[in-house]
Amino acid sequence: MKCEKIGIYPFNNDCNVFLQYSDLISSDYRICELASLIGWGLTDKKVQLYSKDYQIKSSLQEFEQTVDSLFVPEFDVSEQVENIIVNEIVNYIPKISKIMCFAKLTDNNLHRLKSECNESGKCVLYYAYENNKIDDNKPYLKNDEVYLEQIDIPIIAVAGMWENTDKFITSMVLRDKFLKEGYKVTQIGSRKYCELFGFHSFPDFMLNPEISENKKPLLFNRYIKNLAENEKPDVIIIGVPGSIQSFNEKHTNHFGILPYLVFQSVLVDFLVMCTFYESSSPEFLEEVFNLCKYRLSCEVDVYHMSNLFFDMDEILEKGLIFTNKLPLEMVERTIEEKYSESRLPVINIHQKDSADKLYNMILDKLSNDVKIMI
Repeated sequence: MKCEKIGIYPFNNDCNVFLQYSDLISSDYRICELASLIGWGLTDKKVQLYSKDYQIKSSLQEFEQTVDSLFVPEFDVSEQVENIIVNEIVNYIPKISKIMCFAKLTDNNLHRLKSECNESGKCVLYYAYENNKIDDNKPYLKNDEVYLEQIDIPIIAVAGMWENTDKFITSMVLRDKFLKEGYKVTQIGSRKYCELFGFHSFPDFMLNPEISENKKPLLFNRYIKNLAENEKPDVIIIGVPGSIQSFNEKHTNHFGILPYLVFQSVLVDFLVMCTFYESSSPEFLEEVFNLCKYRLSCEVDVYHMSNLFFDMDEILEKGLIFTNKLPLEMVERTIEEKYSESRLPVINIHQKDSADKLYNMILDKLSNDVKIMI
């Protein structure tokens, strides 16, 4: 089977997962070119990909290799900058056969991409946010089935207090570690491009508004059961999309409904909770623990503290969500100084030896659980 050559544009810091775990990318795909925007501080930078040096270009026209597909990652920019990005993509359409777009675009830019692809006669547009009504992977459920199937494979869940708290990279760290230790892993990820890494994206039927909320836990339960029976893994890793609760009355983040449905579907054996940065009130971890225990029916086993910082002064003054990314060294120092005596362990997954620590915590718990994997 031919390997699909991929270029990534606009490359941003969230795309570093492709660099860190290029060895886990499915053999069906090969990333061969990277381009970013001037002003993002990444252009002309040399990075390691597949153990080789690659230079991040400043334009798609600078690609030296021919690519089959263009991968467009998520980005958070103004409409003006989005227009610039789409202009660049449109000019490159004659050279490619597919666009895989995982960024939410304005209606005008989405319409323009569709029109340009249609006019090209050869370029197909895959737009991730138009696929939540496709239920090819929805398991069959009889009308009278209202019970949950037992799943006898250890399940590890990675959930988050908010978006951008490193859920996906934490899941990738776990995948990499378990695979290197010789375990067979079945995994469901919180992003829509997990198939590039050889595992399953979160199923579309869980996002389909035409399916009632009381059926979704049953369907997800059957979905995981089918994967367990067909793939026969040693461990199942579930990256849970969204956040587990609202931020406030103005920023509800869908009220944490999707994580709630997931945790009603399966019995989770180990929960990694990814939090935002908090240094002034360590007691908030106890609040998170109780929230998960009583709302999700699952106790937190370990916290990952990300470097996502909420600027509460700006939020209270302007009523908008303002976040910053702090240096990882500050997070590590806070964990050491403020959380060393915490009842439950707090780590930062980017910290040296954190993957080994997390892996050993999981093995310690699962080896004493009913579901023995070792």
